[in-house]
Amino acid sequence: MAAQTIIGPARREKLALCVILIAHIGLSVWSSLVTPVWEAYDETGHYFYARYIALNNQLPDLSSGSQIAFDESHQPPLYYWLASIPMRFVDTSDDLRPRFAASPVAVIPPAQDAWPYAGTVLAFRLSRMVTVMLSVLGPLFTWLALRVLLPQRPSIRLMGAALYAFWPQYVFQSGTITNDIAIGVCAAAVFWATARLVCQPPSRMPFNAGLVAATGVLASLTKDSGLTLLLFAVGAIAVVAVARMRVSRSQVGLAALIAVMVLGAGLSFGAITSQGRTLRQWKVIPGASKVIDGLFPVTPAAVSQDRLDDQQTVGPESAQQVEPLAARLESMLRTAPNVLGFDTFKMLLASYGWGTLGIPDLWYFGAALALIMPLPGILNALRRKPERLALALALLFFAAVAAAPIGRVVGAPDTAIIGRFIVPALAGITAIVALAVGSLHPVLRAPLGTLALATVSMIALMTPWVVIAPNYRMPELIDPTRARSNSQVPLSIMYGDQIELLGYSHLVAKAQQDGWARYRLYWRGLRPMSEDYTLQLEMFSSRGESFRVLRNETPGRNLFPTSNWTAGMAFADDYAIHVGADSPAPAMAGLKLRWLDPKTGQALQSLCNGTPCDPLVGALPIALGSEMQERLGRTSAKFAFGARIELIGIKMPSVAAAGESIAILPIWRARLNLKGDYTVFVHIFDNQRRLVAQTDAPPLGGTYPTRFWLASEIVPDRIEVPLPPGLNAGEYTVVIGLYDSATKDRLSSSDSNGKMLPDGVITAGTFEIR
Repeated sequence: MAAQTIIGPARREKLALCVILIAHIGLSVWSSLVTPVWEAYDETGHYFYARYIALNNQLPDLSSGSQIAFDESHQPPLYYWLASIPMRFVDTSDDLRPRFAASPVAVIPPAQDAWPYAGTVLAFRLSRMVTVMLSVLGPLFTWLALRVLLPQRPSIRLMGAALYAFWPQYVFQSGTITNDIAIGVCAAAVFWATARLVCQPPSRMPFNAGLVAATGVLASLTKDSGLTLLLFAVGAIAVVAVARMRVSRSQVGLAALIAVMVLGAGLSFGAITSQGRTLRQWKVIPGASKVIDGLFPVTPAAVSQDRLDDQQTVGPESAQQVEPLAARLESMLRTAPNVLGFDTFKMLLASYGWGTLGIPDLWYFGAALALIMPLPGILNALRRKPERLALALALLFFAAVAAAPIGRVVGAPDTAIIGRFIVPALAGITAIVALAVGSLHPVLRAPLGTLALATVSMIALMTPWVVIAPNYRMPELIDPTRARSNSQVPLSIMYGDQIELLGYSHLVAKAQQDGWARYRLYWRGLRPMSEDYTLQLEMFSSRGESFRVLRNETPGRNLFPTSNWTAGMAFADDYAIHVGADSPAPAMAGLKLRWLDPKTGQALQSLCNGTPCDPLVGALPIALGSEMQERLGRTSAKFAFGARIELIGIKMPSVAAAGESIAILPIWRARLNLKGDYTVFVHIFDNQRRLVAQTDAPPLGGTYPTRFWLASEIVPDRIEVPLPPGLNAGEYTVVIGLYDSATKDRLSSSDSNGKMLPDGVITAGTFEIR
């Protein structure tokens, strides 16, 4: 019988780690392939910085001003040298460049960004693969750090590495050209080196101190925010040195000497080779700016006119004003709590494209819950020394990295903290979660750990399918005749002699405050266009009230500019518009559509049936927000009108004046989905039961017809009843009822006990004329 091969625990752990890293590579490559070129944060600046190095074998001259949109040439160069390597072997003489329309979304003709890749697109996608391969080191260094900190806990090590590898934001950025991944890898390396410094015996201290210093220097050579990692590294060396001073002074002295030599040599080499870029962040120190500018002078020049587009770009750092240190610290204290905000977590977990794409809100809440549930395990971790030490180091590491995005806000106090800038802290974040899971009671450990890892992994797995690919799918061209027939409301609105609106459809039957209105518009190009016109969408109620929603968009979800249209082509374009919580409601919403020339801001003339017009299309019902409906609906129904409508409240003044109007304020609630339109009648009687005034009108003056009311929906109303002049002083009674607008049949009425009331009316109240 052949001897069986037994795989030991250490080998099984390494095999599991390899599977995790290979899966991360697969997810990152997949995400990269479905994301068009230049469709990630500041990728224009990152790409052209690396391309300049590939073509010229030197760094861009900072004194020449910004030459591209979202310029990144002020950043330390280490990542860009790496990203430039594959570009050196590809002919990029086609000089393909994106253009930007109404939003920071790059427009590239689909035929150019298609397989087989060539020219600029090939160089671009190969450089993305450099980031993919580099990204593997993040979870690897995290595993190595936890192996040093917790040598007897392989499950915690693998959990930390897996959470890191499958973190959705990290997976997305791993498939793009960005130095955010490089600084993340450096951060994980600093975490690992610091763990070695803290946990290994004093005899290893000189080597480990040099290793910590070297990883800190690498971070400073990678991105501006690497300064905080460098400071963390220096602080770690100092703390460990003081703690071990009495144990081995010779080892401490040698470690300090090596650390100082590595830091001095590394910082000097980095400053020289980067032409001062690695020293920019030190300008926050009073007096340092003059010294740095003296060593590496930058004379801002006029920005070249040969720019990528017309958007504002970032100039040399020396041209920016530096706030006093006290003001920066005060701003930092004011903005620090935002780090814990849910919006920051959303950007940290999953934010794609140029921050314009995200996962469904339910996914964010699910992930937050799955990651929070194991955290009580930290209390158990505090009882054991190895776990306690690992937790303390992870928390300090997280604080050090989070200091960079907080510090960024200090320079611009009105800017929110950007969650993706905390991605370099993933080594600390995932270590904390893994420690919490590993310290739970055995009954809870497996289910909660599986839930946390599965939730994060499934978001990373589903994102390319559900979020990225659909949002970058080009609109399907259709026959104009079919476009009209597919429209709920066929139209023919001309915009100059270039564009025609063929019709529209509502994609939702109803929206509500703090919700989304969704439309599908059918367009046709009438002739070839060289201009990239911008579609402006503005929402108004049928009462003429603005929803304060003004959106400028490029067709095809910003990927199909009018210059790519051909004569006679038609397509459908979908629009999701957020309705603010303070928008007018209940109301019927319409869209005012204009096509603007982005260079001049002038609108194309719109023609309705050959006559100039300012078209307002659509009639989408907008209900009150759920919070307001809940607040208004806390009272029980006072009266009912048949099985259709309830009157749950009514207000009116106690005193009125003859010859003026009295305002009656009923609050209605639909008992079921209403199919028809109903009219409210209000009758006013004197104390002799003589009718002295009346008004018949649909609720809200017909601006929100009852046929759009849904079951349980609450609608506050206002009815103005004119009082004739000459009314005698005395008490007057107000009665109210409803009838079918088509048949004029009154609805029966009953009180809260179900008792039928005569004549289908209810007594709303009384008032006096004095």
